[in-house]
Amino acid sequence: MKSYDFNIKRLLTIVILSIILFISSFENVVLAEQNNNIGGKSYIKNEVINDDITFKGVFTSHSIYFNIDKWWSIENVDIEINLSVNQLVDVTKDSYITFNINGVPFYSSKLVYNPKQEVQNIKAKVPIDNLKEGFNEFKIDGYCRITDKPCTDDINTANWMIIKKNSKLNINYKEKITDNIIKNFPYPFVKNNTSQITQIVLSDDYTDMDLKNALLLSSYLGKNDTNTKYKSEIIKYSDLIKQKNNNNIIFIGSKNSIPNEISNAFKDVSTIDLSNNSIIKLGNSPYKGDFEDVKVMLICSENDSINLKAIKFLMNSELTTQINNDAFIISENINEEIKVEEVNKLITFESMGINEMQFKGPFRRTGTVAYFIPKNRIVTEGTNIKLHFRYSDNLNFNKSLITVYINNIAIGSKKLEKENALADTLELSIPSNIIKNNYIEIKLAFDLELIDSYCEMRQEETPWALIDGSSYIYSETQNSLGYFFEKYPAPFVLDNRFNDVLISVPDSLSSKELTSLGKCFSVIGKEINGNVGEIDVSRYSNLNGREKNKNLIVYGTPSTNTLIKDLNKKLWFKYDDNYNYFIGNEKLYLTEPFNSNISMFQLDLSPYNTQKAMLVLTAPNNDILLNSLSYLESSNEVNKLTGDSIIIDEYGDIRKFRFKEEDKKPVYEKIIGLDKSSRGILIIVALIFIFLLASTIMYLIKNKKRKFK
Repeated sequence: MKSYDFNIKRLLTIVILSIILFISSFENVVLAEQNNNIGGKSYIKNEVINDDITFKGVFTSHSIYFNIDKWWSIENVDIEINLSVNQLVDVTKDSYITFNINGVPFYSSKLVYNPKQEVQNIKAKVPIDNLKEGFNEFKIDGYCRITDKPCTDDINTANWMIIKKNSKLNINYKEKITDNIIKNFPYPFVKNNTSQITQIVLSDDYTDMDLKNALLLSSYLGKNDTNTKYKSEIIKYSDLIKQKNNNNIIFIGSKNSIPNEISNAFKDVSTIDLSNNSIIKLGNSPYKGDFEDVKVMLICSENDSINLKAIKFLMNSELTTQINNDAFIISENINEEIKVEEVNKLITFESMGINEMQFKGPFRRTGTVAYFIPKNRIVTEGTNIKLHFRYSDNLNFNKSLITVYINNIAIGSKKLEKENALADTLELSIPSNIIKNNYIEIKLAFDLELIDSYCEMRQEETPWALIDGSSYIYSETQNSLGYFFEKYPAPFVLDNRFNDVLISVPDSLSSKELTSLGKCFSVIGKEINGNVGEIDVSRYSNLNGREKNKNLIVYGTPSTNTLIKDLNKKLWFKYDDNYNYFIGNEKLYLTEPFNSNISMFQLDLSPYNTQKAMLVLTAPNNDILLNSLSYLESSNEVNKLTGDSIIIDEYGDIRKFRFKEEDKKPVYEKIIGLDKSSRGILIIVALIFIFLLASTIMYLIKNKKRKFK
């Protein structure tokens, strides 16, 4: 019997071990399969705090928001906070700092002032399980005491701590390897925070339409690239094969111009009729170097206009996300254009992605909403903001209020009232003179006071306030007058679409020049919505008079683009008779050899059509001109440009000039721009003036008749 029991036990043990081994092997298979979809190269994305953050009082907090890309496989996230505390915080005082991720606390530390270490360094690891795809909130909670009297600590100016501006989050990740599916576009051709770039490749004998398609695609990739400087290139095929290539590639051209390496990778393309069709084909790059995940996309047709449809198709995410395949045929019957609405005057918080804004805890709580208007527009009178909000009913209503700031300038406040706690509103006019550019920052501040709350020893989630997503900004705008670099890329972009643009380029461009022009258009693309709007590209030899009815961008030296010579008499800094150097004017006297080693940008009315604009980018020296384009290749550099004329020397130093005065609005336009109440007052004043004038005239006439009698 004992032997029988022993055998049964041994058999059960073998069965259990077999099951465990089977499950373990299955788990290993699954994990191996998952690991195969993750790249081996590790990357770091740093989210740095750019300004010092000051905490005052007992309970304080600050939130930092960061993005987790859906194509990242997170390895770890490290927090490194540098802070200084006031000299009164010693071991006998209860002072702490707590870190939270998405509302979940994960680290706390006691704070003590250390005279040997004025700036303390705190490091912690974020629990990966608490992270989510998209935006995440990292919140720092501070609790600082310097006495045993809570009432004093809340209002004592000596009770402070500072989070230093070099504090940061380090996001360590690997990239997920993508399938060859078009619906993922623009990924992997747009990747944030990696050294890998995208190369748009053209044949060496590219056409004007090929270059137009490349610049248009660059504008779209630039719009989707969150880096401050666009990393992609436009190059010719002959330069592509000279280098070891780890970059993703997009080839644009005709069937006959497809490189052999791509033809061999996509052999089925040769059998497709592309006379009135275009193919978009995605696959693994035949040029792959030592990177694991390198792609090539082919955009090919014998018909230039159909290739343009393919580019616009890729710019329409509503269409690309439907293509769960590695290839798609674009026919002339496809409707690829995105319907672009007129500039919407009424923008709800909900339409900006804000369903609600929550404010929790006592004292001042703030939140910020950012809003951009097209660069070609200016805000006029009649712009206002309307807030729908609610709040807890246990406040000290003698001291609680809401304040609205526009670009850090207070425009109004409202006292909170108990009877309106569940449904309150606030409507304020926004003065046009406090909005100097196309960026509007709205800061909402609630002062949520409880009776004797400053004497509480513990922090409460209440009181609270909430801004509803139905709150809105009503923005009265009009087209700005005059052409100045402060408004660039206007007038070439009007209401977020290309505005009848023609780019005049030399007959031959190097890959470096093509890349620089592509980067310029990546910056312009950040102002573009949709895929409509007119844009054209032409060599000088192919212009055929089209420059007379377009908004012109002219690039080149006098020797590479003859249109520069035609325009010379209209330039503020003109070339000499031999086109070797610039001549000074009343704004700046130019010396030799400085005048031959500079570039000049001029933004002005087109001399061919006063209803159109012209941007001239020129220099006597081609290399100096190419280097000067760096000021148009990133948003940060563009923001340094003002006025209507720029001179850039060979060292990259700039001089800015304003030759034209800004056009003044006609009186009737100023009146139209007024809000209803202002116009009403103006009408009443005008009627009173007319009545007084008529009465005076009648009195004088009557008095004159009496004297005559």
